[in-house]
Amino acid sequence: MYYVGIDIAKFKHAVFIQDDNGEVINKGEYFDNSSQGFNKILTILKSLDQSQTIKIGLEATSHYHMNLISFLQRNNYTVCELNPYLVKQYKDSITLRNNKNDFFDSYIISSYLVSNNCKPYPKEFYHVYALKSLTRSRDSLVKERTKKQIQLTNILDIIFPEFKPFFSKPFCKTSMYILKKYKTPNHIANMTIESYNNMKKEIKGTISYSRFMELKILAKNTIGFYDDIYLSLLSSTLALYDELNNQIDKIDQQIKQEVLAINPKMLTIKGFGFVTAAIIVAEFNNFVGFNSWSKCLAYAGIEPGRYQSGQIDHNLPMVKHGSGYLRHALMYGTFSLLSHLPTLYDYYLKKRDEGKSHYVALSHCAKKMLRVIFCLEKNHKDFDVALFR
Repeated sequence: MYYVGIDIAKFKHAVFIQDDNGEVINKGEYFDNSSQGFNKILTILKSLDQSQTIKIGLEATSHYHMNLISFLQRNNYTVCELNPYLVKQYKDSITLRNNKNDFFDSYIISSYLVSNNCKPYPKEFYHVYALKSLTRSRDSLVKERTKKQIQLTNILDIIFPEFKPFFSKPFCKTSMYILKKYKTPNHIANMTIESYNNMKKEIKGTISYSRFMELKILAKNTIGFYDDIYLSLLSSTLALYDELNNQIDKIDQQIKQEVLAINPKMLTIKGFGFVTAAIIVAEFNNFVGFNSWSKCLAYAGIEPGRYQSGQIDHNLPMVKHGSGYLRHALMYGTFSLLSHLPTLYDYYLKKRDEGKSHYVALSHCAKKMLRVIFCLEKNHKDFDVALFR
């Protein structure tokens, strides 16, 4: 067997090759992150004895390794994506020297492949990587939208401070419709019955006529003031807010398509959303390389820490290793399931009765659901609420 270690960089990569006996086949050379460079590594690989198994390993380095993985898979080579932290731990275990160069790193990766059983990157990696890119882009857009909501709040506190508290959901369709169409308290105060009927036609489940009249009175008696500058700020912020909403909706549709292409079994759990499923699939790499739910728990960083030394033994807060996107999806995805799964809600209440805070109780529920999700995905089974304990 040949062990091919590749050290990834932005513009060029380094390769080192050895065999089962530790004999160096290629002591290290560079190839560019380009079509010519990819053809060079392909030539190097084809020069090896093709009757032997060729095991290729590389570290997950931002997004720079994705094109190379796709290229190698298209040419029928399997690739193992390695955790950089574990590779570093392996390096520290075999040498005390603080050496750092591309060829030495590729040698370490190659040696790591010899000493460890690493599973190859799945063929469906495109969907998984696409999901990771989409979900992280969505998260960025949602954060930007939140900033715009804060800006809108600040502007409304000047123009019409009574407007936002009037709505139970300040940024609902009705409130946005009124702001975009009427903008100023004077225009809102002068809305007519025809205005209300038009709003009812465009928005389902809008406010009642009595609430509509209350809003007009608030607008008439507002303590707010405005000028052309504030109206310009309001218009531009509303436009940006709308655009962010549209972009998020488009990404949600793309996420749904990619999730359906993978068809994870966690979607059979009532109340489980496509975005939450997408984040879990993407961040866990579709559970490739995880052979127990406890490893998933450690990877997600939602397990508690523990300190034990001599007579001292006590638990520590959540370790929070790994992806924050993943922890957020597990925690708040679980929260959305409480109203759909009575058994899970009873478990949450049990933890609350034990004196645990809301978030600690929720983390226990998240760990419980992670175990369920792992079993569903690994065994390719639909969720059965009757078996949920």
